[in-house]
Amino acid sequence: MRILLPPSAGKTTKKSTNHLQLEKLWQAEHLTQTRGQLINDVQNTALLADAAQIFKLGPKNAHEISQNLEIYDAPALAAWQLYDGVLYEAAKFAQIFSSGALAQGGQGQGSQSQDAQHQGGQHPAGQYQGAQCQADQPQGGQGQLEELTLVFSALFGPVRLTDLITPHRLSGSVKLPGQGAVSSIWSKPLKELLAQQLSGHVVVDLRSAEYGAMYRPSRGGECLTLNIAVAKVNPATGKRSVVSHWAKHTRGLLAGALLEAVAAGQLAANEGDVDEILQVAAGLEGVKEVEITPLDARGQAKVTLVL
Repeated sequence: MRILLPPSAGKTTKKSTNHLQLEKLWQAEHLTQTRGQLINDVQNTALLADAAQIFKLGPKNAHEISQNLEIYDAPALAAWQLYDGVLYEAAKFAQIFSSGALAQGGQGQGSQSQDAQHQGGQHPAGQYQGAQCQADQPQGGQGQLEELTLVFSALFGPVRLTDLITPHRLSGSVKLPGQGAVSSIWSKPLKELLAQQLSGHVVVDLRSAEYGAMYRPSRGGECLTLNIAVAKVNPATGKRSVVSHWAKHTRGLLAGALLEAVAAGQLAANEGDVDEILQVAAGLEGVKEVEITPLDARGQAKVTLVL
């Protein structure tokens, strides 16, 4: 199993004695050149008179452009500490890390309770019954859980939750002068790398569209991707709608619950069983129903968590 997360616009300003070291980020041997060039382009853009417009910042947050000029000098924090938006608060990564859950090693064998039931989340024609993907065994202990989740930063690309990065202001939809959309800049170096890194895993994709554009699975992928959507039902009309806040909140709950399940030995990190992942989703607070679509040509299925 692998979990893909978006970043958040909200970032903490905690003090730290650490500084950015590109050579220590995830897959540095493959991505350092792209990261360094993008930082250079972003810093040059931040000096332009119309920088606020380019970075899509309004009058209230235009001052955040200065973060882009201090990328190498600002205190660096683990990604789970730096990002403090709705999704990250709901995931309670601070609680998971401080409790020592990561040190427990994620030795689960997929022993989710047999009593757990999907609430309306039947698999179409039994398509996913027992569906699994098995990848190479990662190292045990903390390192195993660190590799489970990738945060798709517009500036740094995919990073682990424990990778040390600095405050910045850049979204995947920004178009840099002469370079194009940030998501397109990342799509080329990530295409083959992530196809290799994610091969053999069930991928739980919690990213929003602009970060999903940084990497999309190719046709004929070896394993399937679960794209997680959230819909809220209006009790007065019975109609569904997508509410941004609750979508982020629920995706965060799912990310945290999956990591906790691995740490507690209730879910196997290296054998992604779709049934077990959906059982975790069905047990989230506020989730009344879980629906899943048939696989498309890219090996993707849409999972809707109905609130």
